[in-house]
Amino acid sequence: MSDYTYIFDFDYTLFKTYEEIKVWSPRGDRNCKQGAYFPLLPNEYQSFKLAEDEYLNKESFSEFLKVDWGRASPIQPVLEIFNLVKKKIILTARDQSIEPFIRKKILGAYDFVGLGDGSPNLKLNFIQKFKRPFVFEDSIKVVELCNANKIPNGLVTLKNQSVNILYTLYE
Repeated sequence: MSDYTYIFDFDYTLFKTYEEIKVWSPRGDRNCKQGAYFPLLPNEYQSFKLAEDEYLNKESFSEFLKVDWGRASPIQPVLEIFNLVKKKIILTARDQSIEPFIRKKILGAYDFVGLGDGSPNLKLNFIQKFKRPFVFEDSIKVVELCNANKIPNGLVTLKNQSVNILYTLYE
């Protein structure tokens, strides 16, 4: 078990967070300088498909430059695993600049990588750099890529105040 490099996603894996993605849309129910938009949480974004008249840009992810620790809540079973393992990395779609904010809340020795991009393929490319990775992730797309490449993983899901971790192991 100790020869794995454990790779943990942040949003909806280690912490349930409430920063929103702004989808610019003529059907948006909120407005700002850039126009009408509707918000999505990170877990909703995973399965979301843009309509032809909708778009995302850098401003869509502006809330992810910080963590609202007043609202964020730990996903305790995953945090306990995180605290038990030695060789670990937090790999997030958030920008690298978020690292000091996360380190204020999650103490201890670990590496941190902020990709600044939510692409599942980009995450997979990083994960594949390790000889024996073990991934904890809430994104079904990332987990499917791990499974296609026989990378052990734990799919983290939250539903009705409960946490489930579905493990897929390869040897």
